[in-house]
Amino acid sequence: MGVSLATVLLGGVLATYGLAQDLVKTQAEFAESYKQEAAGNLIGAIKTTKVTLAREPAYYEAALRLAYLYTISAAYVDAEDAYRAASALRSEALEPRLGLLGVLAMKAKWDAVITESETALRLDPQNAAVTGRVAFAKYMKGDYAGAEKSYKQLLGLFPADLELKLGLAYTYLKAGNKKEAATLFDDILTVSPGNPRGLAGWTQLRGSNK
Repeated sequence: MGVSLATVLLGGVLATYGLAQDLVKTQAEFAESYKQEAAGNLIGAIKTTKVTLAREPAYYEAALRLAYLYTISAAYVDAEDAYRAASALRSEALEPRLGLLGVLAMKAKWDAVITESETALRLDPQNAAVTGRVAFAKYMKGDYAGAEKSYKQLLGLFPADLELKLGLAYTYLKAGNKKEAATLFDDILTVSPGNPRGLAGWTQLRGSNK
């Protein structure tokens, strides 16, 4: 026996009603999650966001929010997993990969930072934030030649950036390139007198010359 037009239409109405109900639930859950975060109840915000994901596991925005909440809760193992899950939902999205790089850096997983950065740079080859992560990761690994190359690449784009100058100055210092380090620390302290990291670097440099 065939299905009547009325039955088909009723099914469509019910499906639409169900979607509308889910939308209302999702809106309420996001609102509650933000309210709990603002009140400092990060555990509650995480639990509320998990409710959304349990009902809608492919909801990218909820997956990304969960990763963020884990990050600000310092639950870095969970945050790493959550950012990877968000990336799996949107393989071309850069934002979860940037979040993941931050978490990996917090965990001092420098090899992973470099590997994940390579993936992110395939999506956005000119991304300065990602290249900056690469530079710092190489510095922390003791790959001063690699760090120098990345910092110089960035300073070509942002020649007045103090953080990049400091990164390159400390790279020179660690590599034993004292003349280059002195020039950069002088430059930094000229435009930013009393800069704490600049002064600390200059003090280290003077100590190494004794």
